[in-house]
Amino acid sequence: MKKIFYGYRLFFGYCYILLIYYFINSNRRNITEGKYIEKAFEAGVFLGVVVQLTNTFTHYSRELYFHVIYEDGDSEDLSALDVMALMITDPNKIDQAKQKQYVNNAGTISYNEVKGVTYAEGHEPDIAVKLLHLPSLKSSELIVRNLRETGTEDLPSLKSSELIVCNPKETGKLEYVGTSRDEVSNKNESVSINRGESVSFNQGKSDTVSSANTDSNSEKTNVGATTGSNDSKSFRLDMGKFKGQMESVTAAQSVRYFQSAAFQSVDQSTYRIVFIQLPNVLWYFKVGFMKMVLENIYNDDVPLWVSSMKDIFIRKHAHGPNQLSRKKKNNGDMGYPKTAIAFTHKVTRAALTLESHSLNAALAKIHTIFTNTEGLDEAFHSWSMANQAGVITFFNNKEPNMQKVLEKFDKDIKTVFKSNRIINTNTALDKYMLDWDIKQFVANDLGYSHWPHDKISSIFGGANSGSNVPDFDNVQELTLND
Repeated sequence: MKKIFYGYRLFFGYCYILLIYYFINSNRRNITEGKYIEKAFEAGVFLGVVVQLTNTFTHYSRELYFHVIYEDGDSEDLSALDVMALMITDPNKIDQAKQKQYVNNAGTISYNEVKGVTYAEGHEPDIAVKLLHLPSLKSSELIVRNLRETGTEDLPSLKSSELIVCNPKETGKLEYVGTSRDEVSNKNESVSINRGESVSFNQGKSDTVSSANTDSNSEKTNVGATTGSNDSKSFRLDMGKFKGQMESVTAAQSVRYFQSAAFQSVDQSTYRIVFIQLPNVLWYFKVGFMKMVLENIYNDDVPLWVSSMKDIFIRKHAHGPNQLSRKKKNNGDMGYPKTAIAFTHKVTRAALTLESHSLNAALAKIHTIFTNTEGLDEAFHSWSMANQAGVITFFNNKEPNMQKVLEKFDKDIKTVFKSNRIINTNTALDKYMLDWDIKQFVANDLGYSHWPHDKISSIFGGANSGSNVPDFDNVQELTLND
C-alpha cells in the first residue's frame, strides 16, 4: 500500500510540475524579446522594451517576470500579465518606439532593432532567461504568401496557413516565422493610458489598407479585392471611419479608470485615489457586490484598495463648485445624488519602487476575477435580492425566465471585464470628489491639517495655490438637502 501511495504522490507531483511548466511557457511564447510597452509614471509616459526574463522555471515561480528597459535608462521587472496589458499595438507607436535607444543606467544591457539585446562583457546572463528574438521588419518589407500559390519546391514543408516572411534588405531569402496568423497577432488585452482627461484609442490616421511592396514597380493589392476575374471591382476600406466606429463600440463596453497623482503622507507612504466608471450596460452592477467578491477572494488578507472601495457622491461639474450632482425627476424634484466607485491605493515607503506595479496588478486582479470566476451570475442574483430587490423585479418583468436573466448577468459582466480597460492618469481629485471627502483623505490618510502646497493642482484641477482653493478649516460636509 505504501508503494502505491508514494506512486500516486509521485504521479500527481509530476503532473503539477508539467502544469506549471505549461503555464509559464504559454506566457513566454506570447512575449518575445523586443516587445514594446508604454507605461505612465509621475514624470510622464515612457516607452520601454522587453529584453529578457527575470526568473525562470528553475525558480519554481508561478508567475513569470520580464525585464524591461525604458527610454530614459530606468528598468524594472513586470509580470507577463502587466507586459501584455501595456504592450503597444498601434503601428505608429511601434515605429516611434523603434527610433528610441534603450540602455540601462548601469550600461550592462542595451537593445536596438538590428542587433537585438546585447550585454556588456562579463554581464552575459544564463541562457535560460534569454527570449526569442524575431527580426523586426517594416510594414513595407512584410509579404505574406499563400504557399498554395507559390509553386516553390524548395520551401520547407508547411501548411498552407503558415506564414513566410521575406526581408529583402537582409538575405532576400524566405524565412519561416510562425505556424499561423494567430501566433504573430496580438490577441491580448490592450490598455490605453492617457495623461489628460481625454481618451484616444488610436493615434494613427491610416485611411487605407493595402499589401506592402518590396519595390517601387510592385503592383498594389487592396485587401478584400476579388481575384477571380479581371472584371472584379476592388474595394478600399476607409480606415478613419472604421477605427472611429470600433472606438465607439469598444469605449461603450470598457471600464474606465481615473487615477489621481501620487500623494505622500507624513509617514512617507504613497497614496492614490482611483475612480472607476463602469459602462452603461452594467448600470445595475454595484460596488457592494464588487467589494464582496474581492473580499471573498482575498479571504483574511484583504488589501486596503479592496477594503476602501465604496460609492462616493460626485460633483455636479468636474473641477466646478462644491455641489452635489443630481438628476431631476419627471415631477421636477431633484433625485438622489449621483455616485461613483472609488478606492484608495497605498504602498509603504519600503515598497515605493513597486507602487505602479502594485496598482497595475490591482486593476488586473479586478478584471481577472470578474472574467474567470464561475457562478458570478447566481451570486449577483442572491446579493441583489438582499440589497437591491427592485433590480431583480425589473428584469423579471422583462424576462420571466430566470435562467435567461442569469445568462444576461453572466454575459454582461464577462463582456465588460474582458474588454479593453481605459486608464487616465493624473486626475485631479475634484473631478469627482466633493471638498469634504477630499479633506477627509488629506487629514485621515495623508495626515495633514492643511492642503499640501505642492499638490494643489493635483487636488483642485487647474487651481494655483490660493486661487479657487477652499479654506481647509472651513470645509463642511454637504447634506442631502444641499
